[in-house]
Amino acid sequence: MSSSEGQPWVWTETVGHLAIFCHLWFHTFNSLFNQEVPVVRSYWFLAIALVLTSLAPRAHAQMRTVPYVEVERYLGTWYQIARNPLIFEGSCICSRQVLSLGQGRVDVYNSCNEPVTGELREIRGFATNNDPRSNAQFTVDFGLPQKGQYWIIGLDADYRFAVVSDPSYLSLYILSKTPTLAPELYEEAVALAAEQMDVSKLRMTPQAGCVYP
Repeated sequence: MSSSEGQPWVWTETVGHLAIFCHLWFHTFNSLFNQEVPVVRSYWFLAIALVLTSLAPRAHAQMRTVPYVEVERYLGTWYQIARNPLIFEGSCICSRQVLSLGQGRVDVYNSCNEPVTGELREIRGFATNNDPRSNAQFTVDFGLPQKGQYWIIGLDADYRFAVVSDPSYLSLYILSKTPTLAPELYEEAVALAAEQMDVSKLRMTPQAGCVYP
């Protein structure tokens, strides 16, 4: 993590970083669209959303993560059950994430479908463990100018659901190891999230009738 982690950023610094990021991404995005690079091209918006949360000003107390995550149990496929909408994410359906163990890191594969055309959107990256004592704080790299943060703030004892956010308190995801989550488990996940975050903006992510890659 950077040395500024957990400290408030003034707006001028945030806007400056954001302007630099947008400038770099504009040229990167244009070059990608002129090439056949469907993996990055088709799912760029979700990566941008994750990255921009790391640039947001931090006025909150330090976010609490779960005490410990067994990485081998956490690996596998996670289906997005609900999320706080972010402007850069669009309106994807059938969203899911596949985590696998790489060489000293966790490989990340995100995919979803465009709701009208069904077009597959996907991106690959990797996550590095920021806190080996808890295994609950990760930095995710999708090859963009700024990396994103993936903090596990809630986890079912049997790893049936996870609650994921970031230290800027902007993103919020309710994830499940199955495409649907029992109502009582969903309520438990939301209650865990509500201990630290506003959950009033949570929106369900459709998973019915999905054909996953």
